[in-house]
Amino acid sequence: MKSSYCILIDERSANTELVLDLDSTYFETFGHQEKIGFNYHYLNVGYHPLIMTDALTGTVRQVSLRSGNTYTGNGSTEFVQGYLSTSLSAQHQTIILRGDLDVR
Repeated sequence: MKSSYCILIDERSANTELVLDLDSTYFETFGHQEKIGFNYHYLNVGYHPLIMTDALTGTVRQVSLRSGNTYTGNGSTEFVQGYLSTSLSAQHQTIILRGDLDVR
């Protein structure tokens, strides 16, 4: 089982195409946490992080913990640009970015 899993990861990581998923999510909090905010969509207090994952491997590539009252797309352009400028491999010839949030 372990060897099959390693081969799958090796095959996917050898791919020249990088597919990144960009999504936000919501985490409700309780008590007095730092940087929380009220979210009118969820009608409670929490965090609204931005998460980038590798769609081919499921690996989390980058996370930005944001206040719960942060709009979905706020800071997403800088978030993606920061990742692309520092974390790309020379093997990636094609980069596809998927997301359903409002980029600002």
